[in-house]
Amino acid sequence: MRSWLSLLLLTFACAPKPVVTAPPAPPPPPQPLGDRFPAQATFADLVRSAGELLDRERPADCLLAREPAGFQLRAELASSIRPLPLPADDLDALLKQSDRAELLGAWGRHGDGSARLALVSFTLAAPTREGVAIVATDRGLSVRGASTTGLIARDELDLGQAVAALAQLPNALVFVAAEARYPLSKLAALLGALAQREVTLATNLSADTSLRPRAPTRVTRCPEGLPNTTEPEGALPTPALREGVAPLAEAGADCLLSGDARGAAGGRLTLGLRIDAQGKVATACVVRDELADDAVAGCVTELAHRLTFPPPSPAGVVDVELPVALRPGPRVVQPALCAP
Repeated sequence: MRSWLSLLLLTFACAPKPVVTAPPAPPPPPQPLGDRFPAQATFADLVRSAGELLDRERPADCLLAREPAGFQLRAELASSIRPLPLPADDLDALLKQSDRAELLGAWGRHGDGSARLALVSFTLAAPTREGVAIVATDRGLSVRGASTTGLIARDELDLGQAVAALAQLPNALVFVAAEARYPLSKLAALLGALAQREVTLATNLSADTSLRPRAPTRVTRCPEGLPNTTEPEGALPTPALREGVAPLAEAGADCLLSGDARGAAGGRLTLGLRIDAQGKVATACVVRDELADDAVAGCVTELAHRLTFPPPSPAGVVDVELPVALRPGPRVVQPALCAP
């Protein structure tokens, strides 16, 4: 019995002590990148930096600058989506499923909501009538038009082929996007080849992002002019007409913000106005329209309905065709690439 007790005590004495493991320390938060990048930096680094700098005042003279030790983001930044999404690791599969692109800029959208590939710009650019995308992946360059352009989709292009494809839309704003690991050195070469184009940098939205089509706007159009009327014809002197339409001249440009990117680029509308015997606008319709944006046209005709004039003399209705020139603010054109 004594030997058994000794063995039992020995067994307990040799049992290992429990090991207490401390929980792993959380990873440190990513350090702010600033606007300078080493030579080996990637497109994801650029987008993350842009997201951090969106609301900061910074000097801006080009999208990207080469420096002796790497690159600097020098663009004036703007984005319609916050926070700015980081680029996908791989875009080739999404490109195969998308022969068009939705392009979201600071001034509105090119597209009708039907394309799966959606890009949002994060550098400021002037609104243009057309938009086109060039997407850089490890397999080459892909070109996509917005869903309203009819540009033929092309994939796995080299730099020269991609620039040639973009020439089909010479006045379009070029949205440049890339996969996360795409080197900034290659991006700089692409931007250099686009030196003669208006360019904005963009990142992709996730494939499951749903972009709803814009709700249709009802616009009264009268391409043949105002309808006939049996009411007596009145008259207004030219100075009274000019004074009456002055509020439309002052506020009309604000309507550009209600449309998509095509409308935001501006253009001319011709309105047909029928002024009744009390000096109010009884009918306002669009006779001619360069903008082809119902939201802008609807906004302008709504403003026209609020105009007031002196009562015509002799009493009756006065029909007027009024040309309206809508111009956006000063154009913001940032060179794509500047050298050290």
